[in-house]
Amino acid sequence: IREAVVAALPAPRLAAHHLALGVALEQAGHAEVEALARHFREGKDVARARRYTLLAAEKASKALAFMRAAHLYREALELDRNAEDAWLVERKVADSLCNGGRGGEAWKVYRSAARIAPRADARDLERLAAEHACRTGHIDEGLALFREVTRAHGIRMATSPAEALISLLARRAVVRVRGLSFTERKESDVPREQLQ
Repeated sequence: IREAVVAALPAPRLAAHHLALGVALEQAGHAEVEALARHFREGKDVARARRYTLLAAEKASKALAFMRAAHLYREALELDRNAEDAWLVERKVADSLCNGGRGGEAWKVYRSAARIAPRADARDLERLAAEHACRTGHIDEGLALFREVTRAHGIRMATSPAEALISLLARRAVVRVRGLSFTERKESDVPREQLQ
């Protein structure tokens, strides 16, 4: 009976009922965040729907339900792809996929997040994409990404095993001449790009 009644409701009226339910559950203070997210999503209140979807994703992640968390983060992205923190949400999708053993999917999501992230954060996301691509057997794609990342930091990767061996021997000679002593500094004293 419920399904028949709901199916007969016009879309605007159904959205209004969902919104009213969402508001009532929110005011009650003990509703499940996923239920709130669903009602606000169906009620066309995008801001609240996104907020509760992100809360539900965090809850799923803390409960080690990583694939559920990835799904919920993706729902939050669909609600507002132009949000200022969209790249952070996309990174959380990738992190959840990695934690769920889906690194083969995650590296592509890291790469996608890097395209919309601020420049300093994009490099870290590209590094994660390269790392997970290589870990999951996408060696050619991973090496290409590593070349982009290292080039951005002014480091050139060897193109052949012989070149890598020569580079290794040259760097060992420099270390032998320079020595292993150093002056310890606080992390906050080192520029972020140098840390990366």
